[in-house]
Amino acid sequence: MNHGELTNIIGVEPTLVWFKGDDTLQGTHVKKKETGWEYSTGFRPTFLVDEIVSEVYQLLKPSSKELSKYLQEHDLKLKFFVVIEMTNDIKPGLYFSAKFIQLAAELNAPVDIDLYSIND
Repeated sequence: MNHGELTNIIGVEPTLVWFKGDDTLQGTHVKKKETGWEYSTGFRPTFLVDEIVSEVYQLLKPSSKELSKYLQEHDLKLKFFVVIEMTNDIKPGLYFSAKFIQLAAELNAPVDIDLYSIND
C-alpha cells in the first residue's frame, strides 16, 4: 500500500499512518503486523452517532468507486470503527443511514462498534 496514493484518492490527510514492522508502542519489541492508514474524527460529544458517521460518509462517497477499485487491486481491507463513550448511563442513539450501510457494503467494509460505559 502506498499511503500517498490512498490519501490522493480519498482527498484527506490521514490522522495516523504506520508500516508493517513498526513498533506498536515506543520502546517495545512488539511490531505492527500490517501497514495502516487511519482517519479519525476525534472525540465528539453527541447523542446521535449518525451525525458523525454522516461526516465520514460525505468524506468517502465522492471517491468510493475509485477507492473500492484501489482496495481490490492491492488486496486491502477497509474497516469502520465507531467508538462510543457513554457517561452516567446516558445512551446515545445508535443509527446508521441506509446510504452509509450501502457505502460500507460497496467498500466491503465491516463496522466495528465499541461501547464504553464511563461513570463519573
